[in-house]
Amino acid sequence: MPEVDTVSNWVDFYSQQLIRAKDWSILAAPFWNSLGEVTTAEEVSQRGARLYFVKNQAGGDSLPTIANPDNNRAIPPQSDSMWAVPQMSTTTAVLDYSLMVDAGGANGPKKANAMFTIQEIISQTVDAFAQRQEYYSMGNGSAAMAFSAGSIAAPGAGQTLTCTTSAAATPGQTKGAVRLKANQYYQSYDTTTGLPEGTFLVTSSNNKTTATITLLSGIITSGNPITIVGGYNGAPMGVSGLIDDNNRIVQGRDSSVDTILNCPSVDLNGTKFTVSDRETVKTQLVVRNLSKSERGGLNNLVTPGLMSDLRKQGYGFHRTNGDEPVVDIAGGYKDADGTRIMEMSNWEEDRSTFWKGDALQKHTQFPIGDLMPNGNNLDWWNLPGVNGTGSRSYYRQWGTSYTCALVNPNCVTTVKRSSLTGIVTQVSIGAGN
Repeated sequence: MPEVDTVSNWVDFYSQQLIRAKDWSILAAPFWNSLGEVTTAEEVSQRGARLYFVKNQAGGDSLPTIANPDNNRAIPPQSDSMWAVPQMSTTTAVLDYSLMVDAGGANGPKKANAMFTIQEIISQTVDAFAQRQEYYSMGNGSAAMAFSAGSIAAPGAGQTLTCTTSAAATPGQTKGAVRLKANQYYQSYDTTTGLPEGTFLVTSSNNKTTATITLLSGIITSGNPITIVGGYNGAPMGVSGLIDDNNRIVQGRDSSVDTILNCPSVDLNGTKFTVSDRETVKTQLVVRNLSKSERGGLNNLVTPGLMSDLRKQGYGFHRTNGDEPVVDIAGGYKDADGTRIMEMSNWEEDRSTFWKGDALQKHTQFPIGDLMPNGNNLDWWNLPGVNGTGSRSYYRQWGTSYTCALVNPNCVTTVKRSSLTGIVTQVSIGAGN
């Protein structure tokens, strides 16, 4: 036993030396947090919002003559409507009572020596939840975290799941296994029936293209989407679902019938994304709206990788004196029409999407926060346990309910299926843990 002169020395001797490292998980939701700035924000109830629009324009014009003086029959404009309905998303933390006593609150007797405080655990839970909202706000409502690039025919441990990374006509195909996290459960879904075909646990991931899994039941079929358990087609609608040229269901409408919901686009089909493509999509908006002003003041969602490649393409397009030092590639890209460029790593790697601020809306039933329906201040709730008599486990729940809505399909456009050869992507560098 060492000499102990003071109480503080005694405490110091028995205290753990805790050295904190940088979190291995990168948890961020910059786009989701900026939705209120790049869309029009609306508060709605759980029934959502009914969006009215004029589907068919007025007609009945005439060219009367003396011989044929009668006007043609008047044709009034025809209105229609569609619905945007918020979707609820939740997360829960469950903690042991002893942990809450030791490190939970300001008066926790061992809080100073705890490896993690309750506040840090809550932060990790809520931050991870916010990042999933980032995925949803960029997605198409399917809740797909990945798409299988191969099939697994039977349950079992230690199996390798490979996920797609290639540019595709439908969104969500370029992220590999980046969004599949260790120790979490997922399901593969049959898109024809809308039912899960297999449930699995991720045991490890290389954060790029593959994950090692234990297939608990069913099968996994190549090409099928992978979501959180029970999540398929239950997520809030995001940008890639609203701004696309594929036939799909948008806010209850079939875009193969209401074709105006299929936006103008540039489908590169595997060729390089260039500044010419940016000019083309802007011109599409000018032509569609009969207004040159539509090319300016846009919001542009794109990845850092695609924008870096554009800057590389523009490098050297200036003359310098021979004795001047070589200038490095610029770190920024200036849009000539005042478009706001948002370089977001979580966005579709092969897409560059544009919209006017009032073309999209964010409909919120309630913002992210504690879910306490009875309105009291009880932050933690006791789990009843198998006997219904309580337990030493306590939980807390957070959630939000929202969706994005398309209100002006004339003011949106996209570039898709860009070549990813030589492009820095989340898959190429590995992202998350």
